[in-house]
Amino acid sequence: MTADQAKELKQLDCWKALCKEIDKIVVYESEKLLSCSAEELLKIQERVRAVQELVRLPQNIIDREEE
Repeated sequence: MTADQAKELKQLDCWKALCKEIDKIVVYESEKLLSCSAEELLKIQERVRAVQELVRLPQNIIDREEE
């Protein structure tokens, strides 16, 4: 993906809707942190980081391409 494509993606309504859904996943997973076992903790943290990384994808591409 090019920087221009990533900039365009960030402006699309469907991207914004996807980001809202990802935010809901983050909230849901984060709430689990309050009552999870030690074994589940790292899995949940990794899942939250992974979905948050998706939201940053267009900006990461823009940053990479504009270096």
